[in-house]
Amino acid sequence: MCSTADKPALHTVVVYCGSSLGNNEAFVKAAQELGKSLLKRNISLIYGGGSWGIMGVIAKTVHEGGGNVQGIVPKFFLERDPESTLIGDTITVEDMHARKKMFCEKADAFIALPGGIGTLEEIVEMICWARLKLHTKPVGILNTLNYYGGILEWYQNALKVGFLNPCDANLFEVSDNCEQLIDALESRLTVLANST
Repeated sequence: MCSTADKPALHTVVVYCGSSLGNNEAFVKAAQELGKSLLKRNISLIYGGGSWGIMGVIAKTVHEGGGNVQGIVPKFFLERDPESTLIGDTITVEDMHARKKMFCEKADAFIALPGGIGTLEEIVEMICWARLKLHTKPVGILNTLNYYGGILEWYQNALKVGFLNPCDANLFEVSDNCEQLIDALESRLTVLANST
């Protein structure tokens, strides 16, 4: 189980995102904008480590802006790519499970930018853990260019046909605007803190 902060404030956000850039500049711009929003609000970034893809874009944006960046990297990633450039502070962990556990322990909230199967797996796991009450931290999806539209449609259908309960309808926030998403996560953090 993840611990929950005593006071409702976003100090640290885990951002899940792609190790590729995608084929639309809007994805890069969204990562830069989210990084700037974190800087503006003095929110630290925790991410998967490395300097490639959108993952590298947001880490560089926060780091070069003077913000706090921490990468959590499984040791096999470093063994595969010993020349990898790391941004900010880096914690090396044994495996992916240890990485995800540490993400959850250190975060006040979670945000997914566009990414691949790893990004999807990580954000869905945090939504699942919220449903199971393994954490009480807000989860958000930055839905740039409606990237997550198909998944969101599936989620609504799962609610409609009874594979999810009505109380599962509000397990996460969605926006295509960084500032609005962070505002929603901050509001959700306060609600969650008051309900425990």
